[in-house]
Amino acid sequence: MKFVFPTDNEIPFEIRHYLSEQGYMIEIMEMYAIQPNVFTKEILDITVVVEFLTEHDLSGYLALHYDEEFRWGESYERDKQNMLTRNFNEHRKVQIIAKIDGQVVGSVDVIVEKETAEIDNLYVQPHYQRRGIGTKLQQFVMEQYHDKSILLVADGEDTPREMYTKQGYSYIGKQYSAIKMNLD
Repeated sequence: MKFVFPTDNEIPFEIRHYLSEQGYMIEIMEMYAIQPNVFTKEILDITVVVEFLTEHDLSGYLALHYDEEFRWGESYERDKQNMLTRNFNEHRKVQIIAKIDGQVVGSVDVIVEKETAEIDNLYVQPHYQRRGIGTKLQQFVMEQYHDKSILLVADGEDTPREMYTKQGYSYIGKQYSAIKMNLD
């Protein structure tokens, strides 16, 4: 169950307290935007292949997300794996992967609309983080959707704000939600 509150409105204390007592987790999402020509490019010292997800790499893509999802419970992991598989077949949701030596080590989903492309579910395997792979995935998005505004929605509690600002993103706002999951 998920309740989403109006943009830039913090959840009042009384409601937050009630939701907490009922077992809800409070989530804060931040939105950023950028025009692709503003994105700061970086040169990587690691060989990364970034490409659109194909049937050939679907199992590697799903495996990449498995451990991260399983920590939230078996039913969450199962539901998320099913959603990622459904998204693979939906034309407005594009999945992009980063590979090193043929192994999928990172991915990003892009929700494509008429005037925007929203970066969603950007993930890099922990062992490969802080090597520029996330940046390389974003660069690919900027090149592919150069004629659109790029939106990025990120977890407000562990968002690498400095990185997004350094890359040229502008902060748009934040949104609170309350989530209650049935964990196995």
